[in-house]
Amino acid sequence: FLFIFRWSIDFHPSFTIYGKVVGPDYIISPKVINFEEISYGFLYTKTFEIENRSDIAFDYKLRFLQDSTFSPREFTIIPSEGTISKYSKQIVTVEFIPITIMKYSVQLALDIMKVGKAITIIPIYANCLCPTISLQESDISFDQIFIQKEYEKKLVLINESDYPAKFEFILPEETNVSQARISVAKVRGTILGKQELPITLFITPLILGPINLTGYIRIYGS
Repeated sequence: FLFIFRWSIDFHPSFTIYGKVVGPDYIISPKVINFEEISYGFLYTKTFEIENRSDIAFDYKLRFLQDSTFSPREFTIIPSEGTISKYSKQIVTVEFIPITIMKYSVQLALDIMKVGKAITIIPIYANCLCPTISLQESDISFDQIFIQKEYEKKLVLINESDYPAKFEFILPEETNVSQARISVAKVRGTILGKQELPITLFITPLILGPINLTGYIRIYGS
């Protein structure tokens, strides 16, 4: 900037003021957030730090640049805006629940009030996966059973991957009415990576003769 002062008198003394106006000095660490490989539908968190290295406080706001490849509701930034005092630090938490099987490449922008928008861009990366879940036995035989008597057997879910998965049993309603009542001890839940999870299956036959029923297990994200 440059200011020149003069007096309107016979002798015109003047002086000049000059300098350069700069924004606050800050540093972000880390500069990139990488969630790496993660599972569909689970909560993941990462943090980064904004350090104010200047002699003035500044107001900031964090926002995602517009991008149709992801939903902003998948991310929560805490706090997404605020004031960082001089020579102070702000820890920011990024919460992420992926709801699409894809490789994420997202840009988080830092706005500094009265200075500018998108002063710094923080890249966020992730690779969302859906583990393959299998059954130890897919054909469950109860052999000979009595009508109107409840029986139970174990279904064992197997997750050979390193990542957790969410599951839900889907039992057709019509089979409950016509042939048998079917239920499971845990309708929905989570199976961890490298886990074998036993689930109790209950059946009460309602008719005489052969019974052939089919149930399904939904894996979220598949």
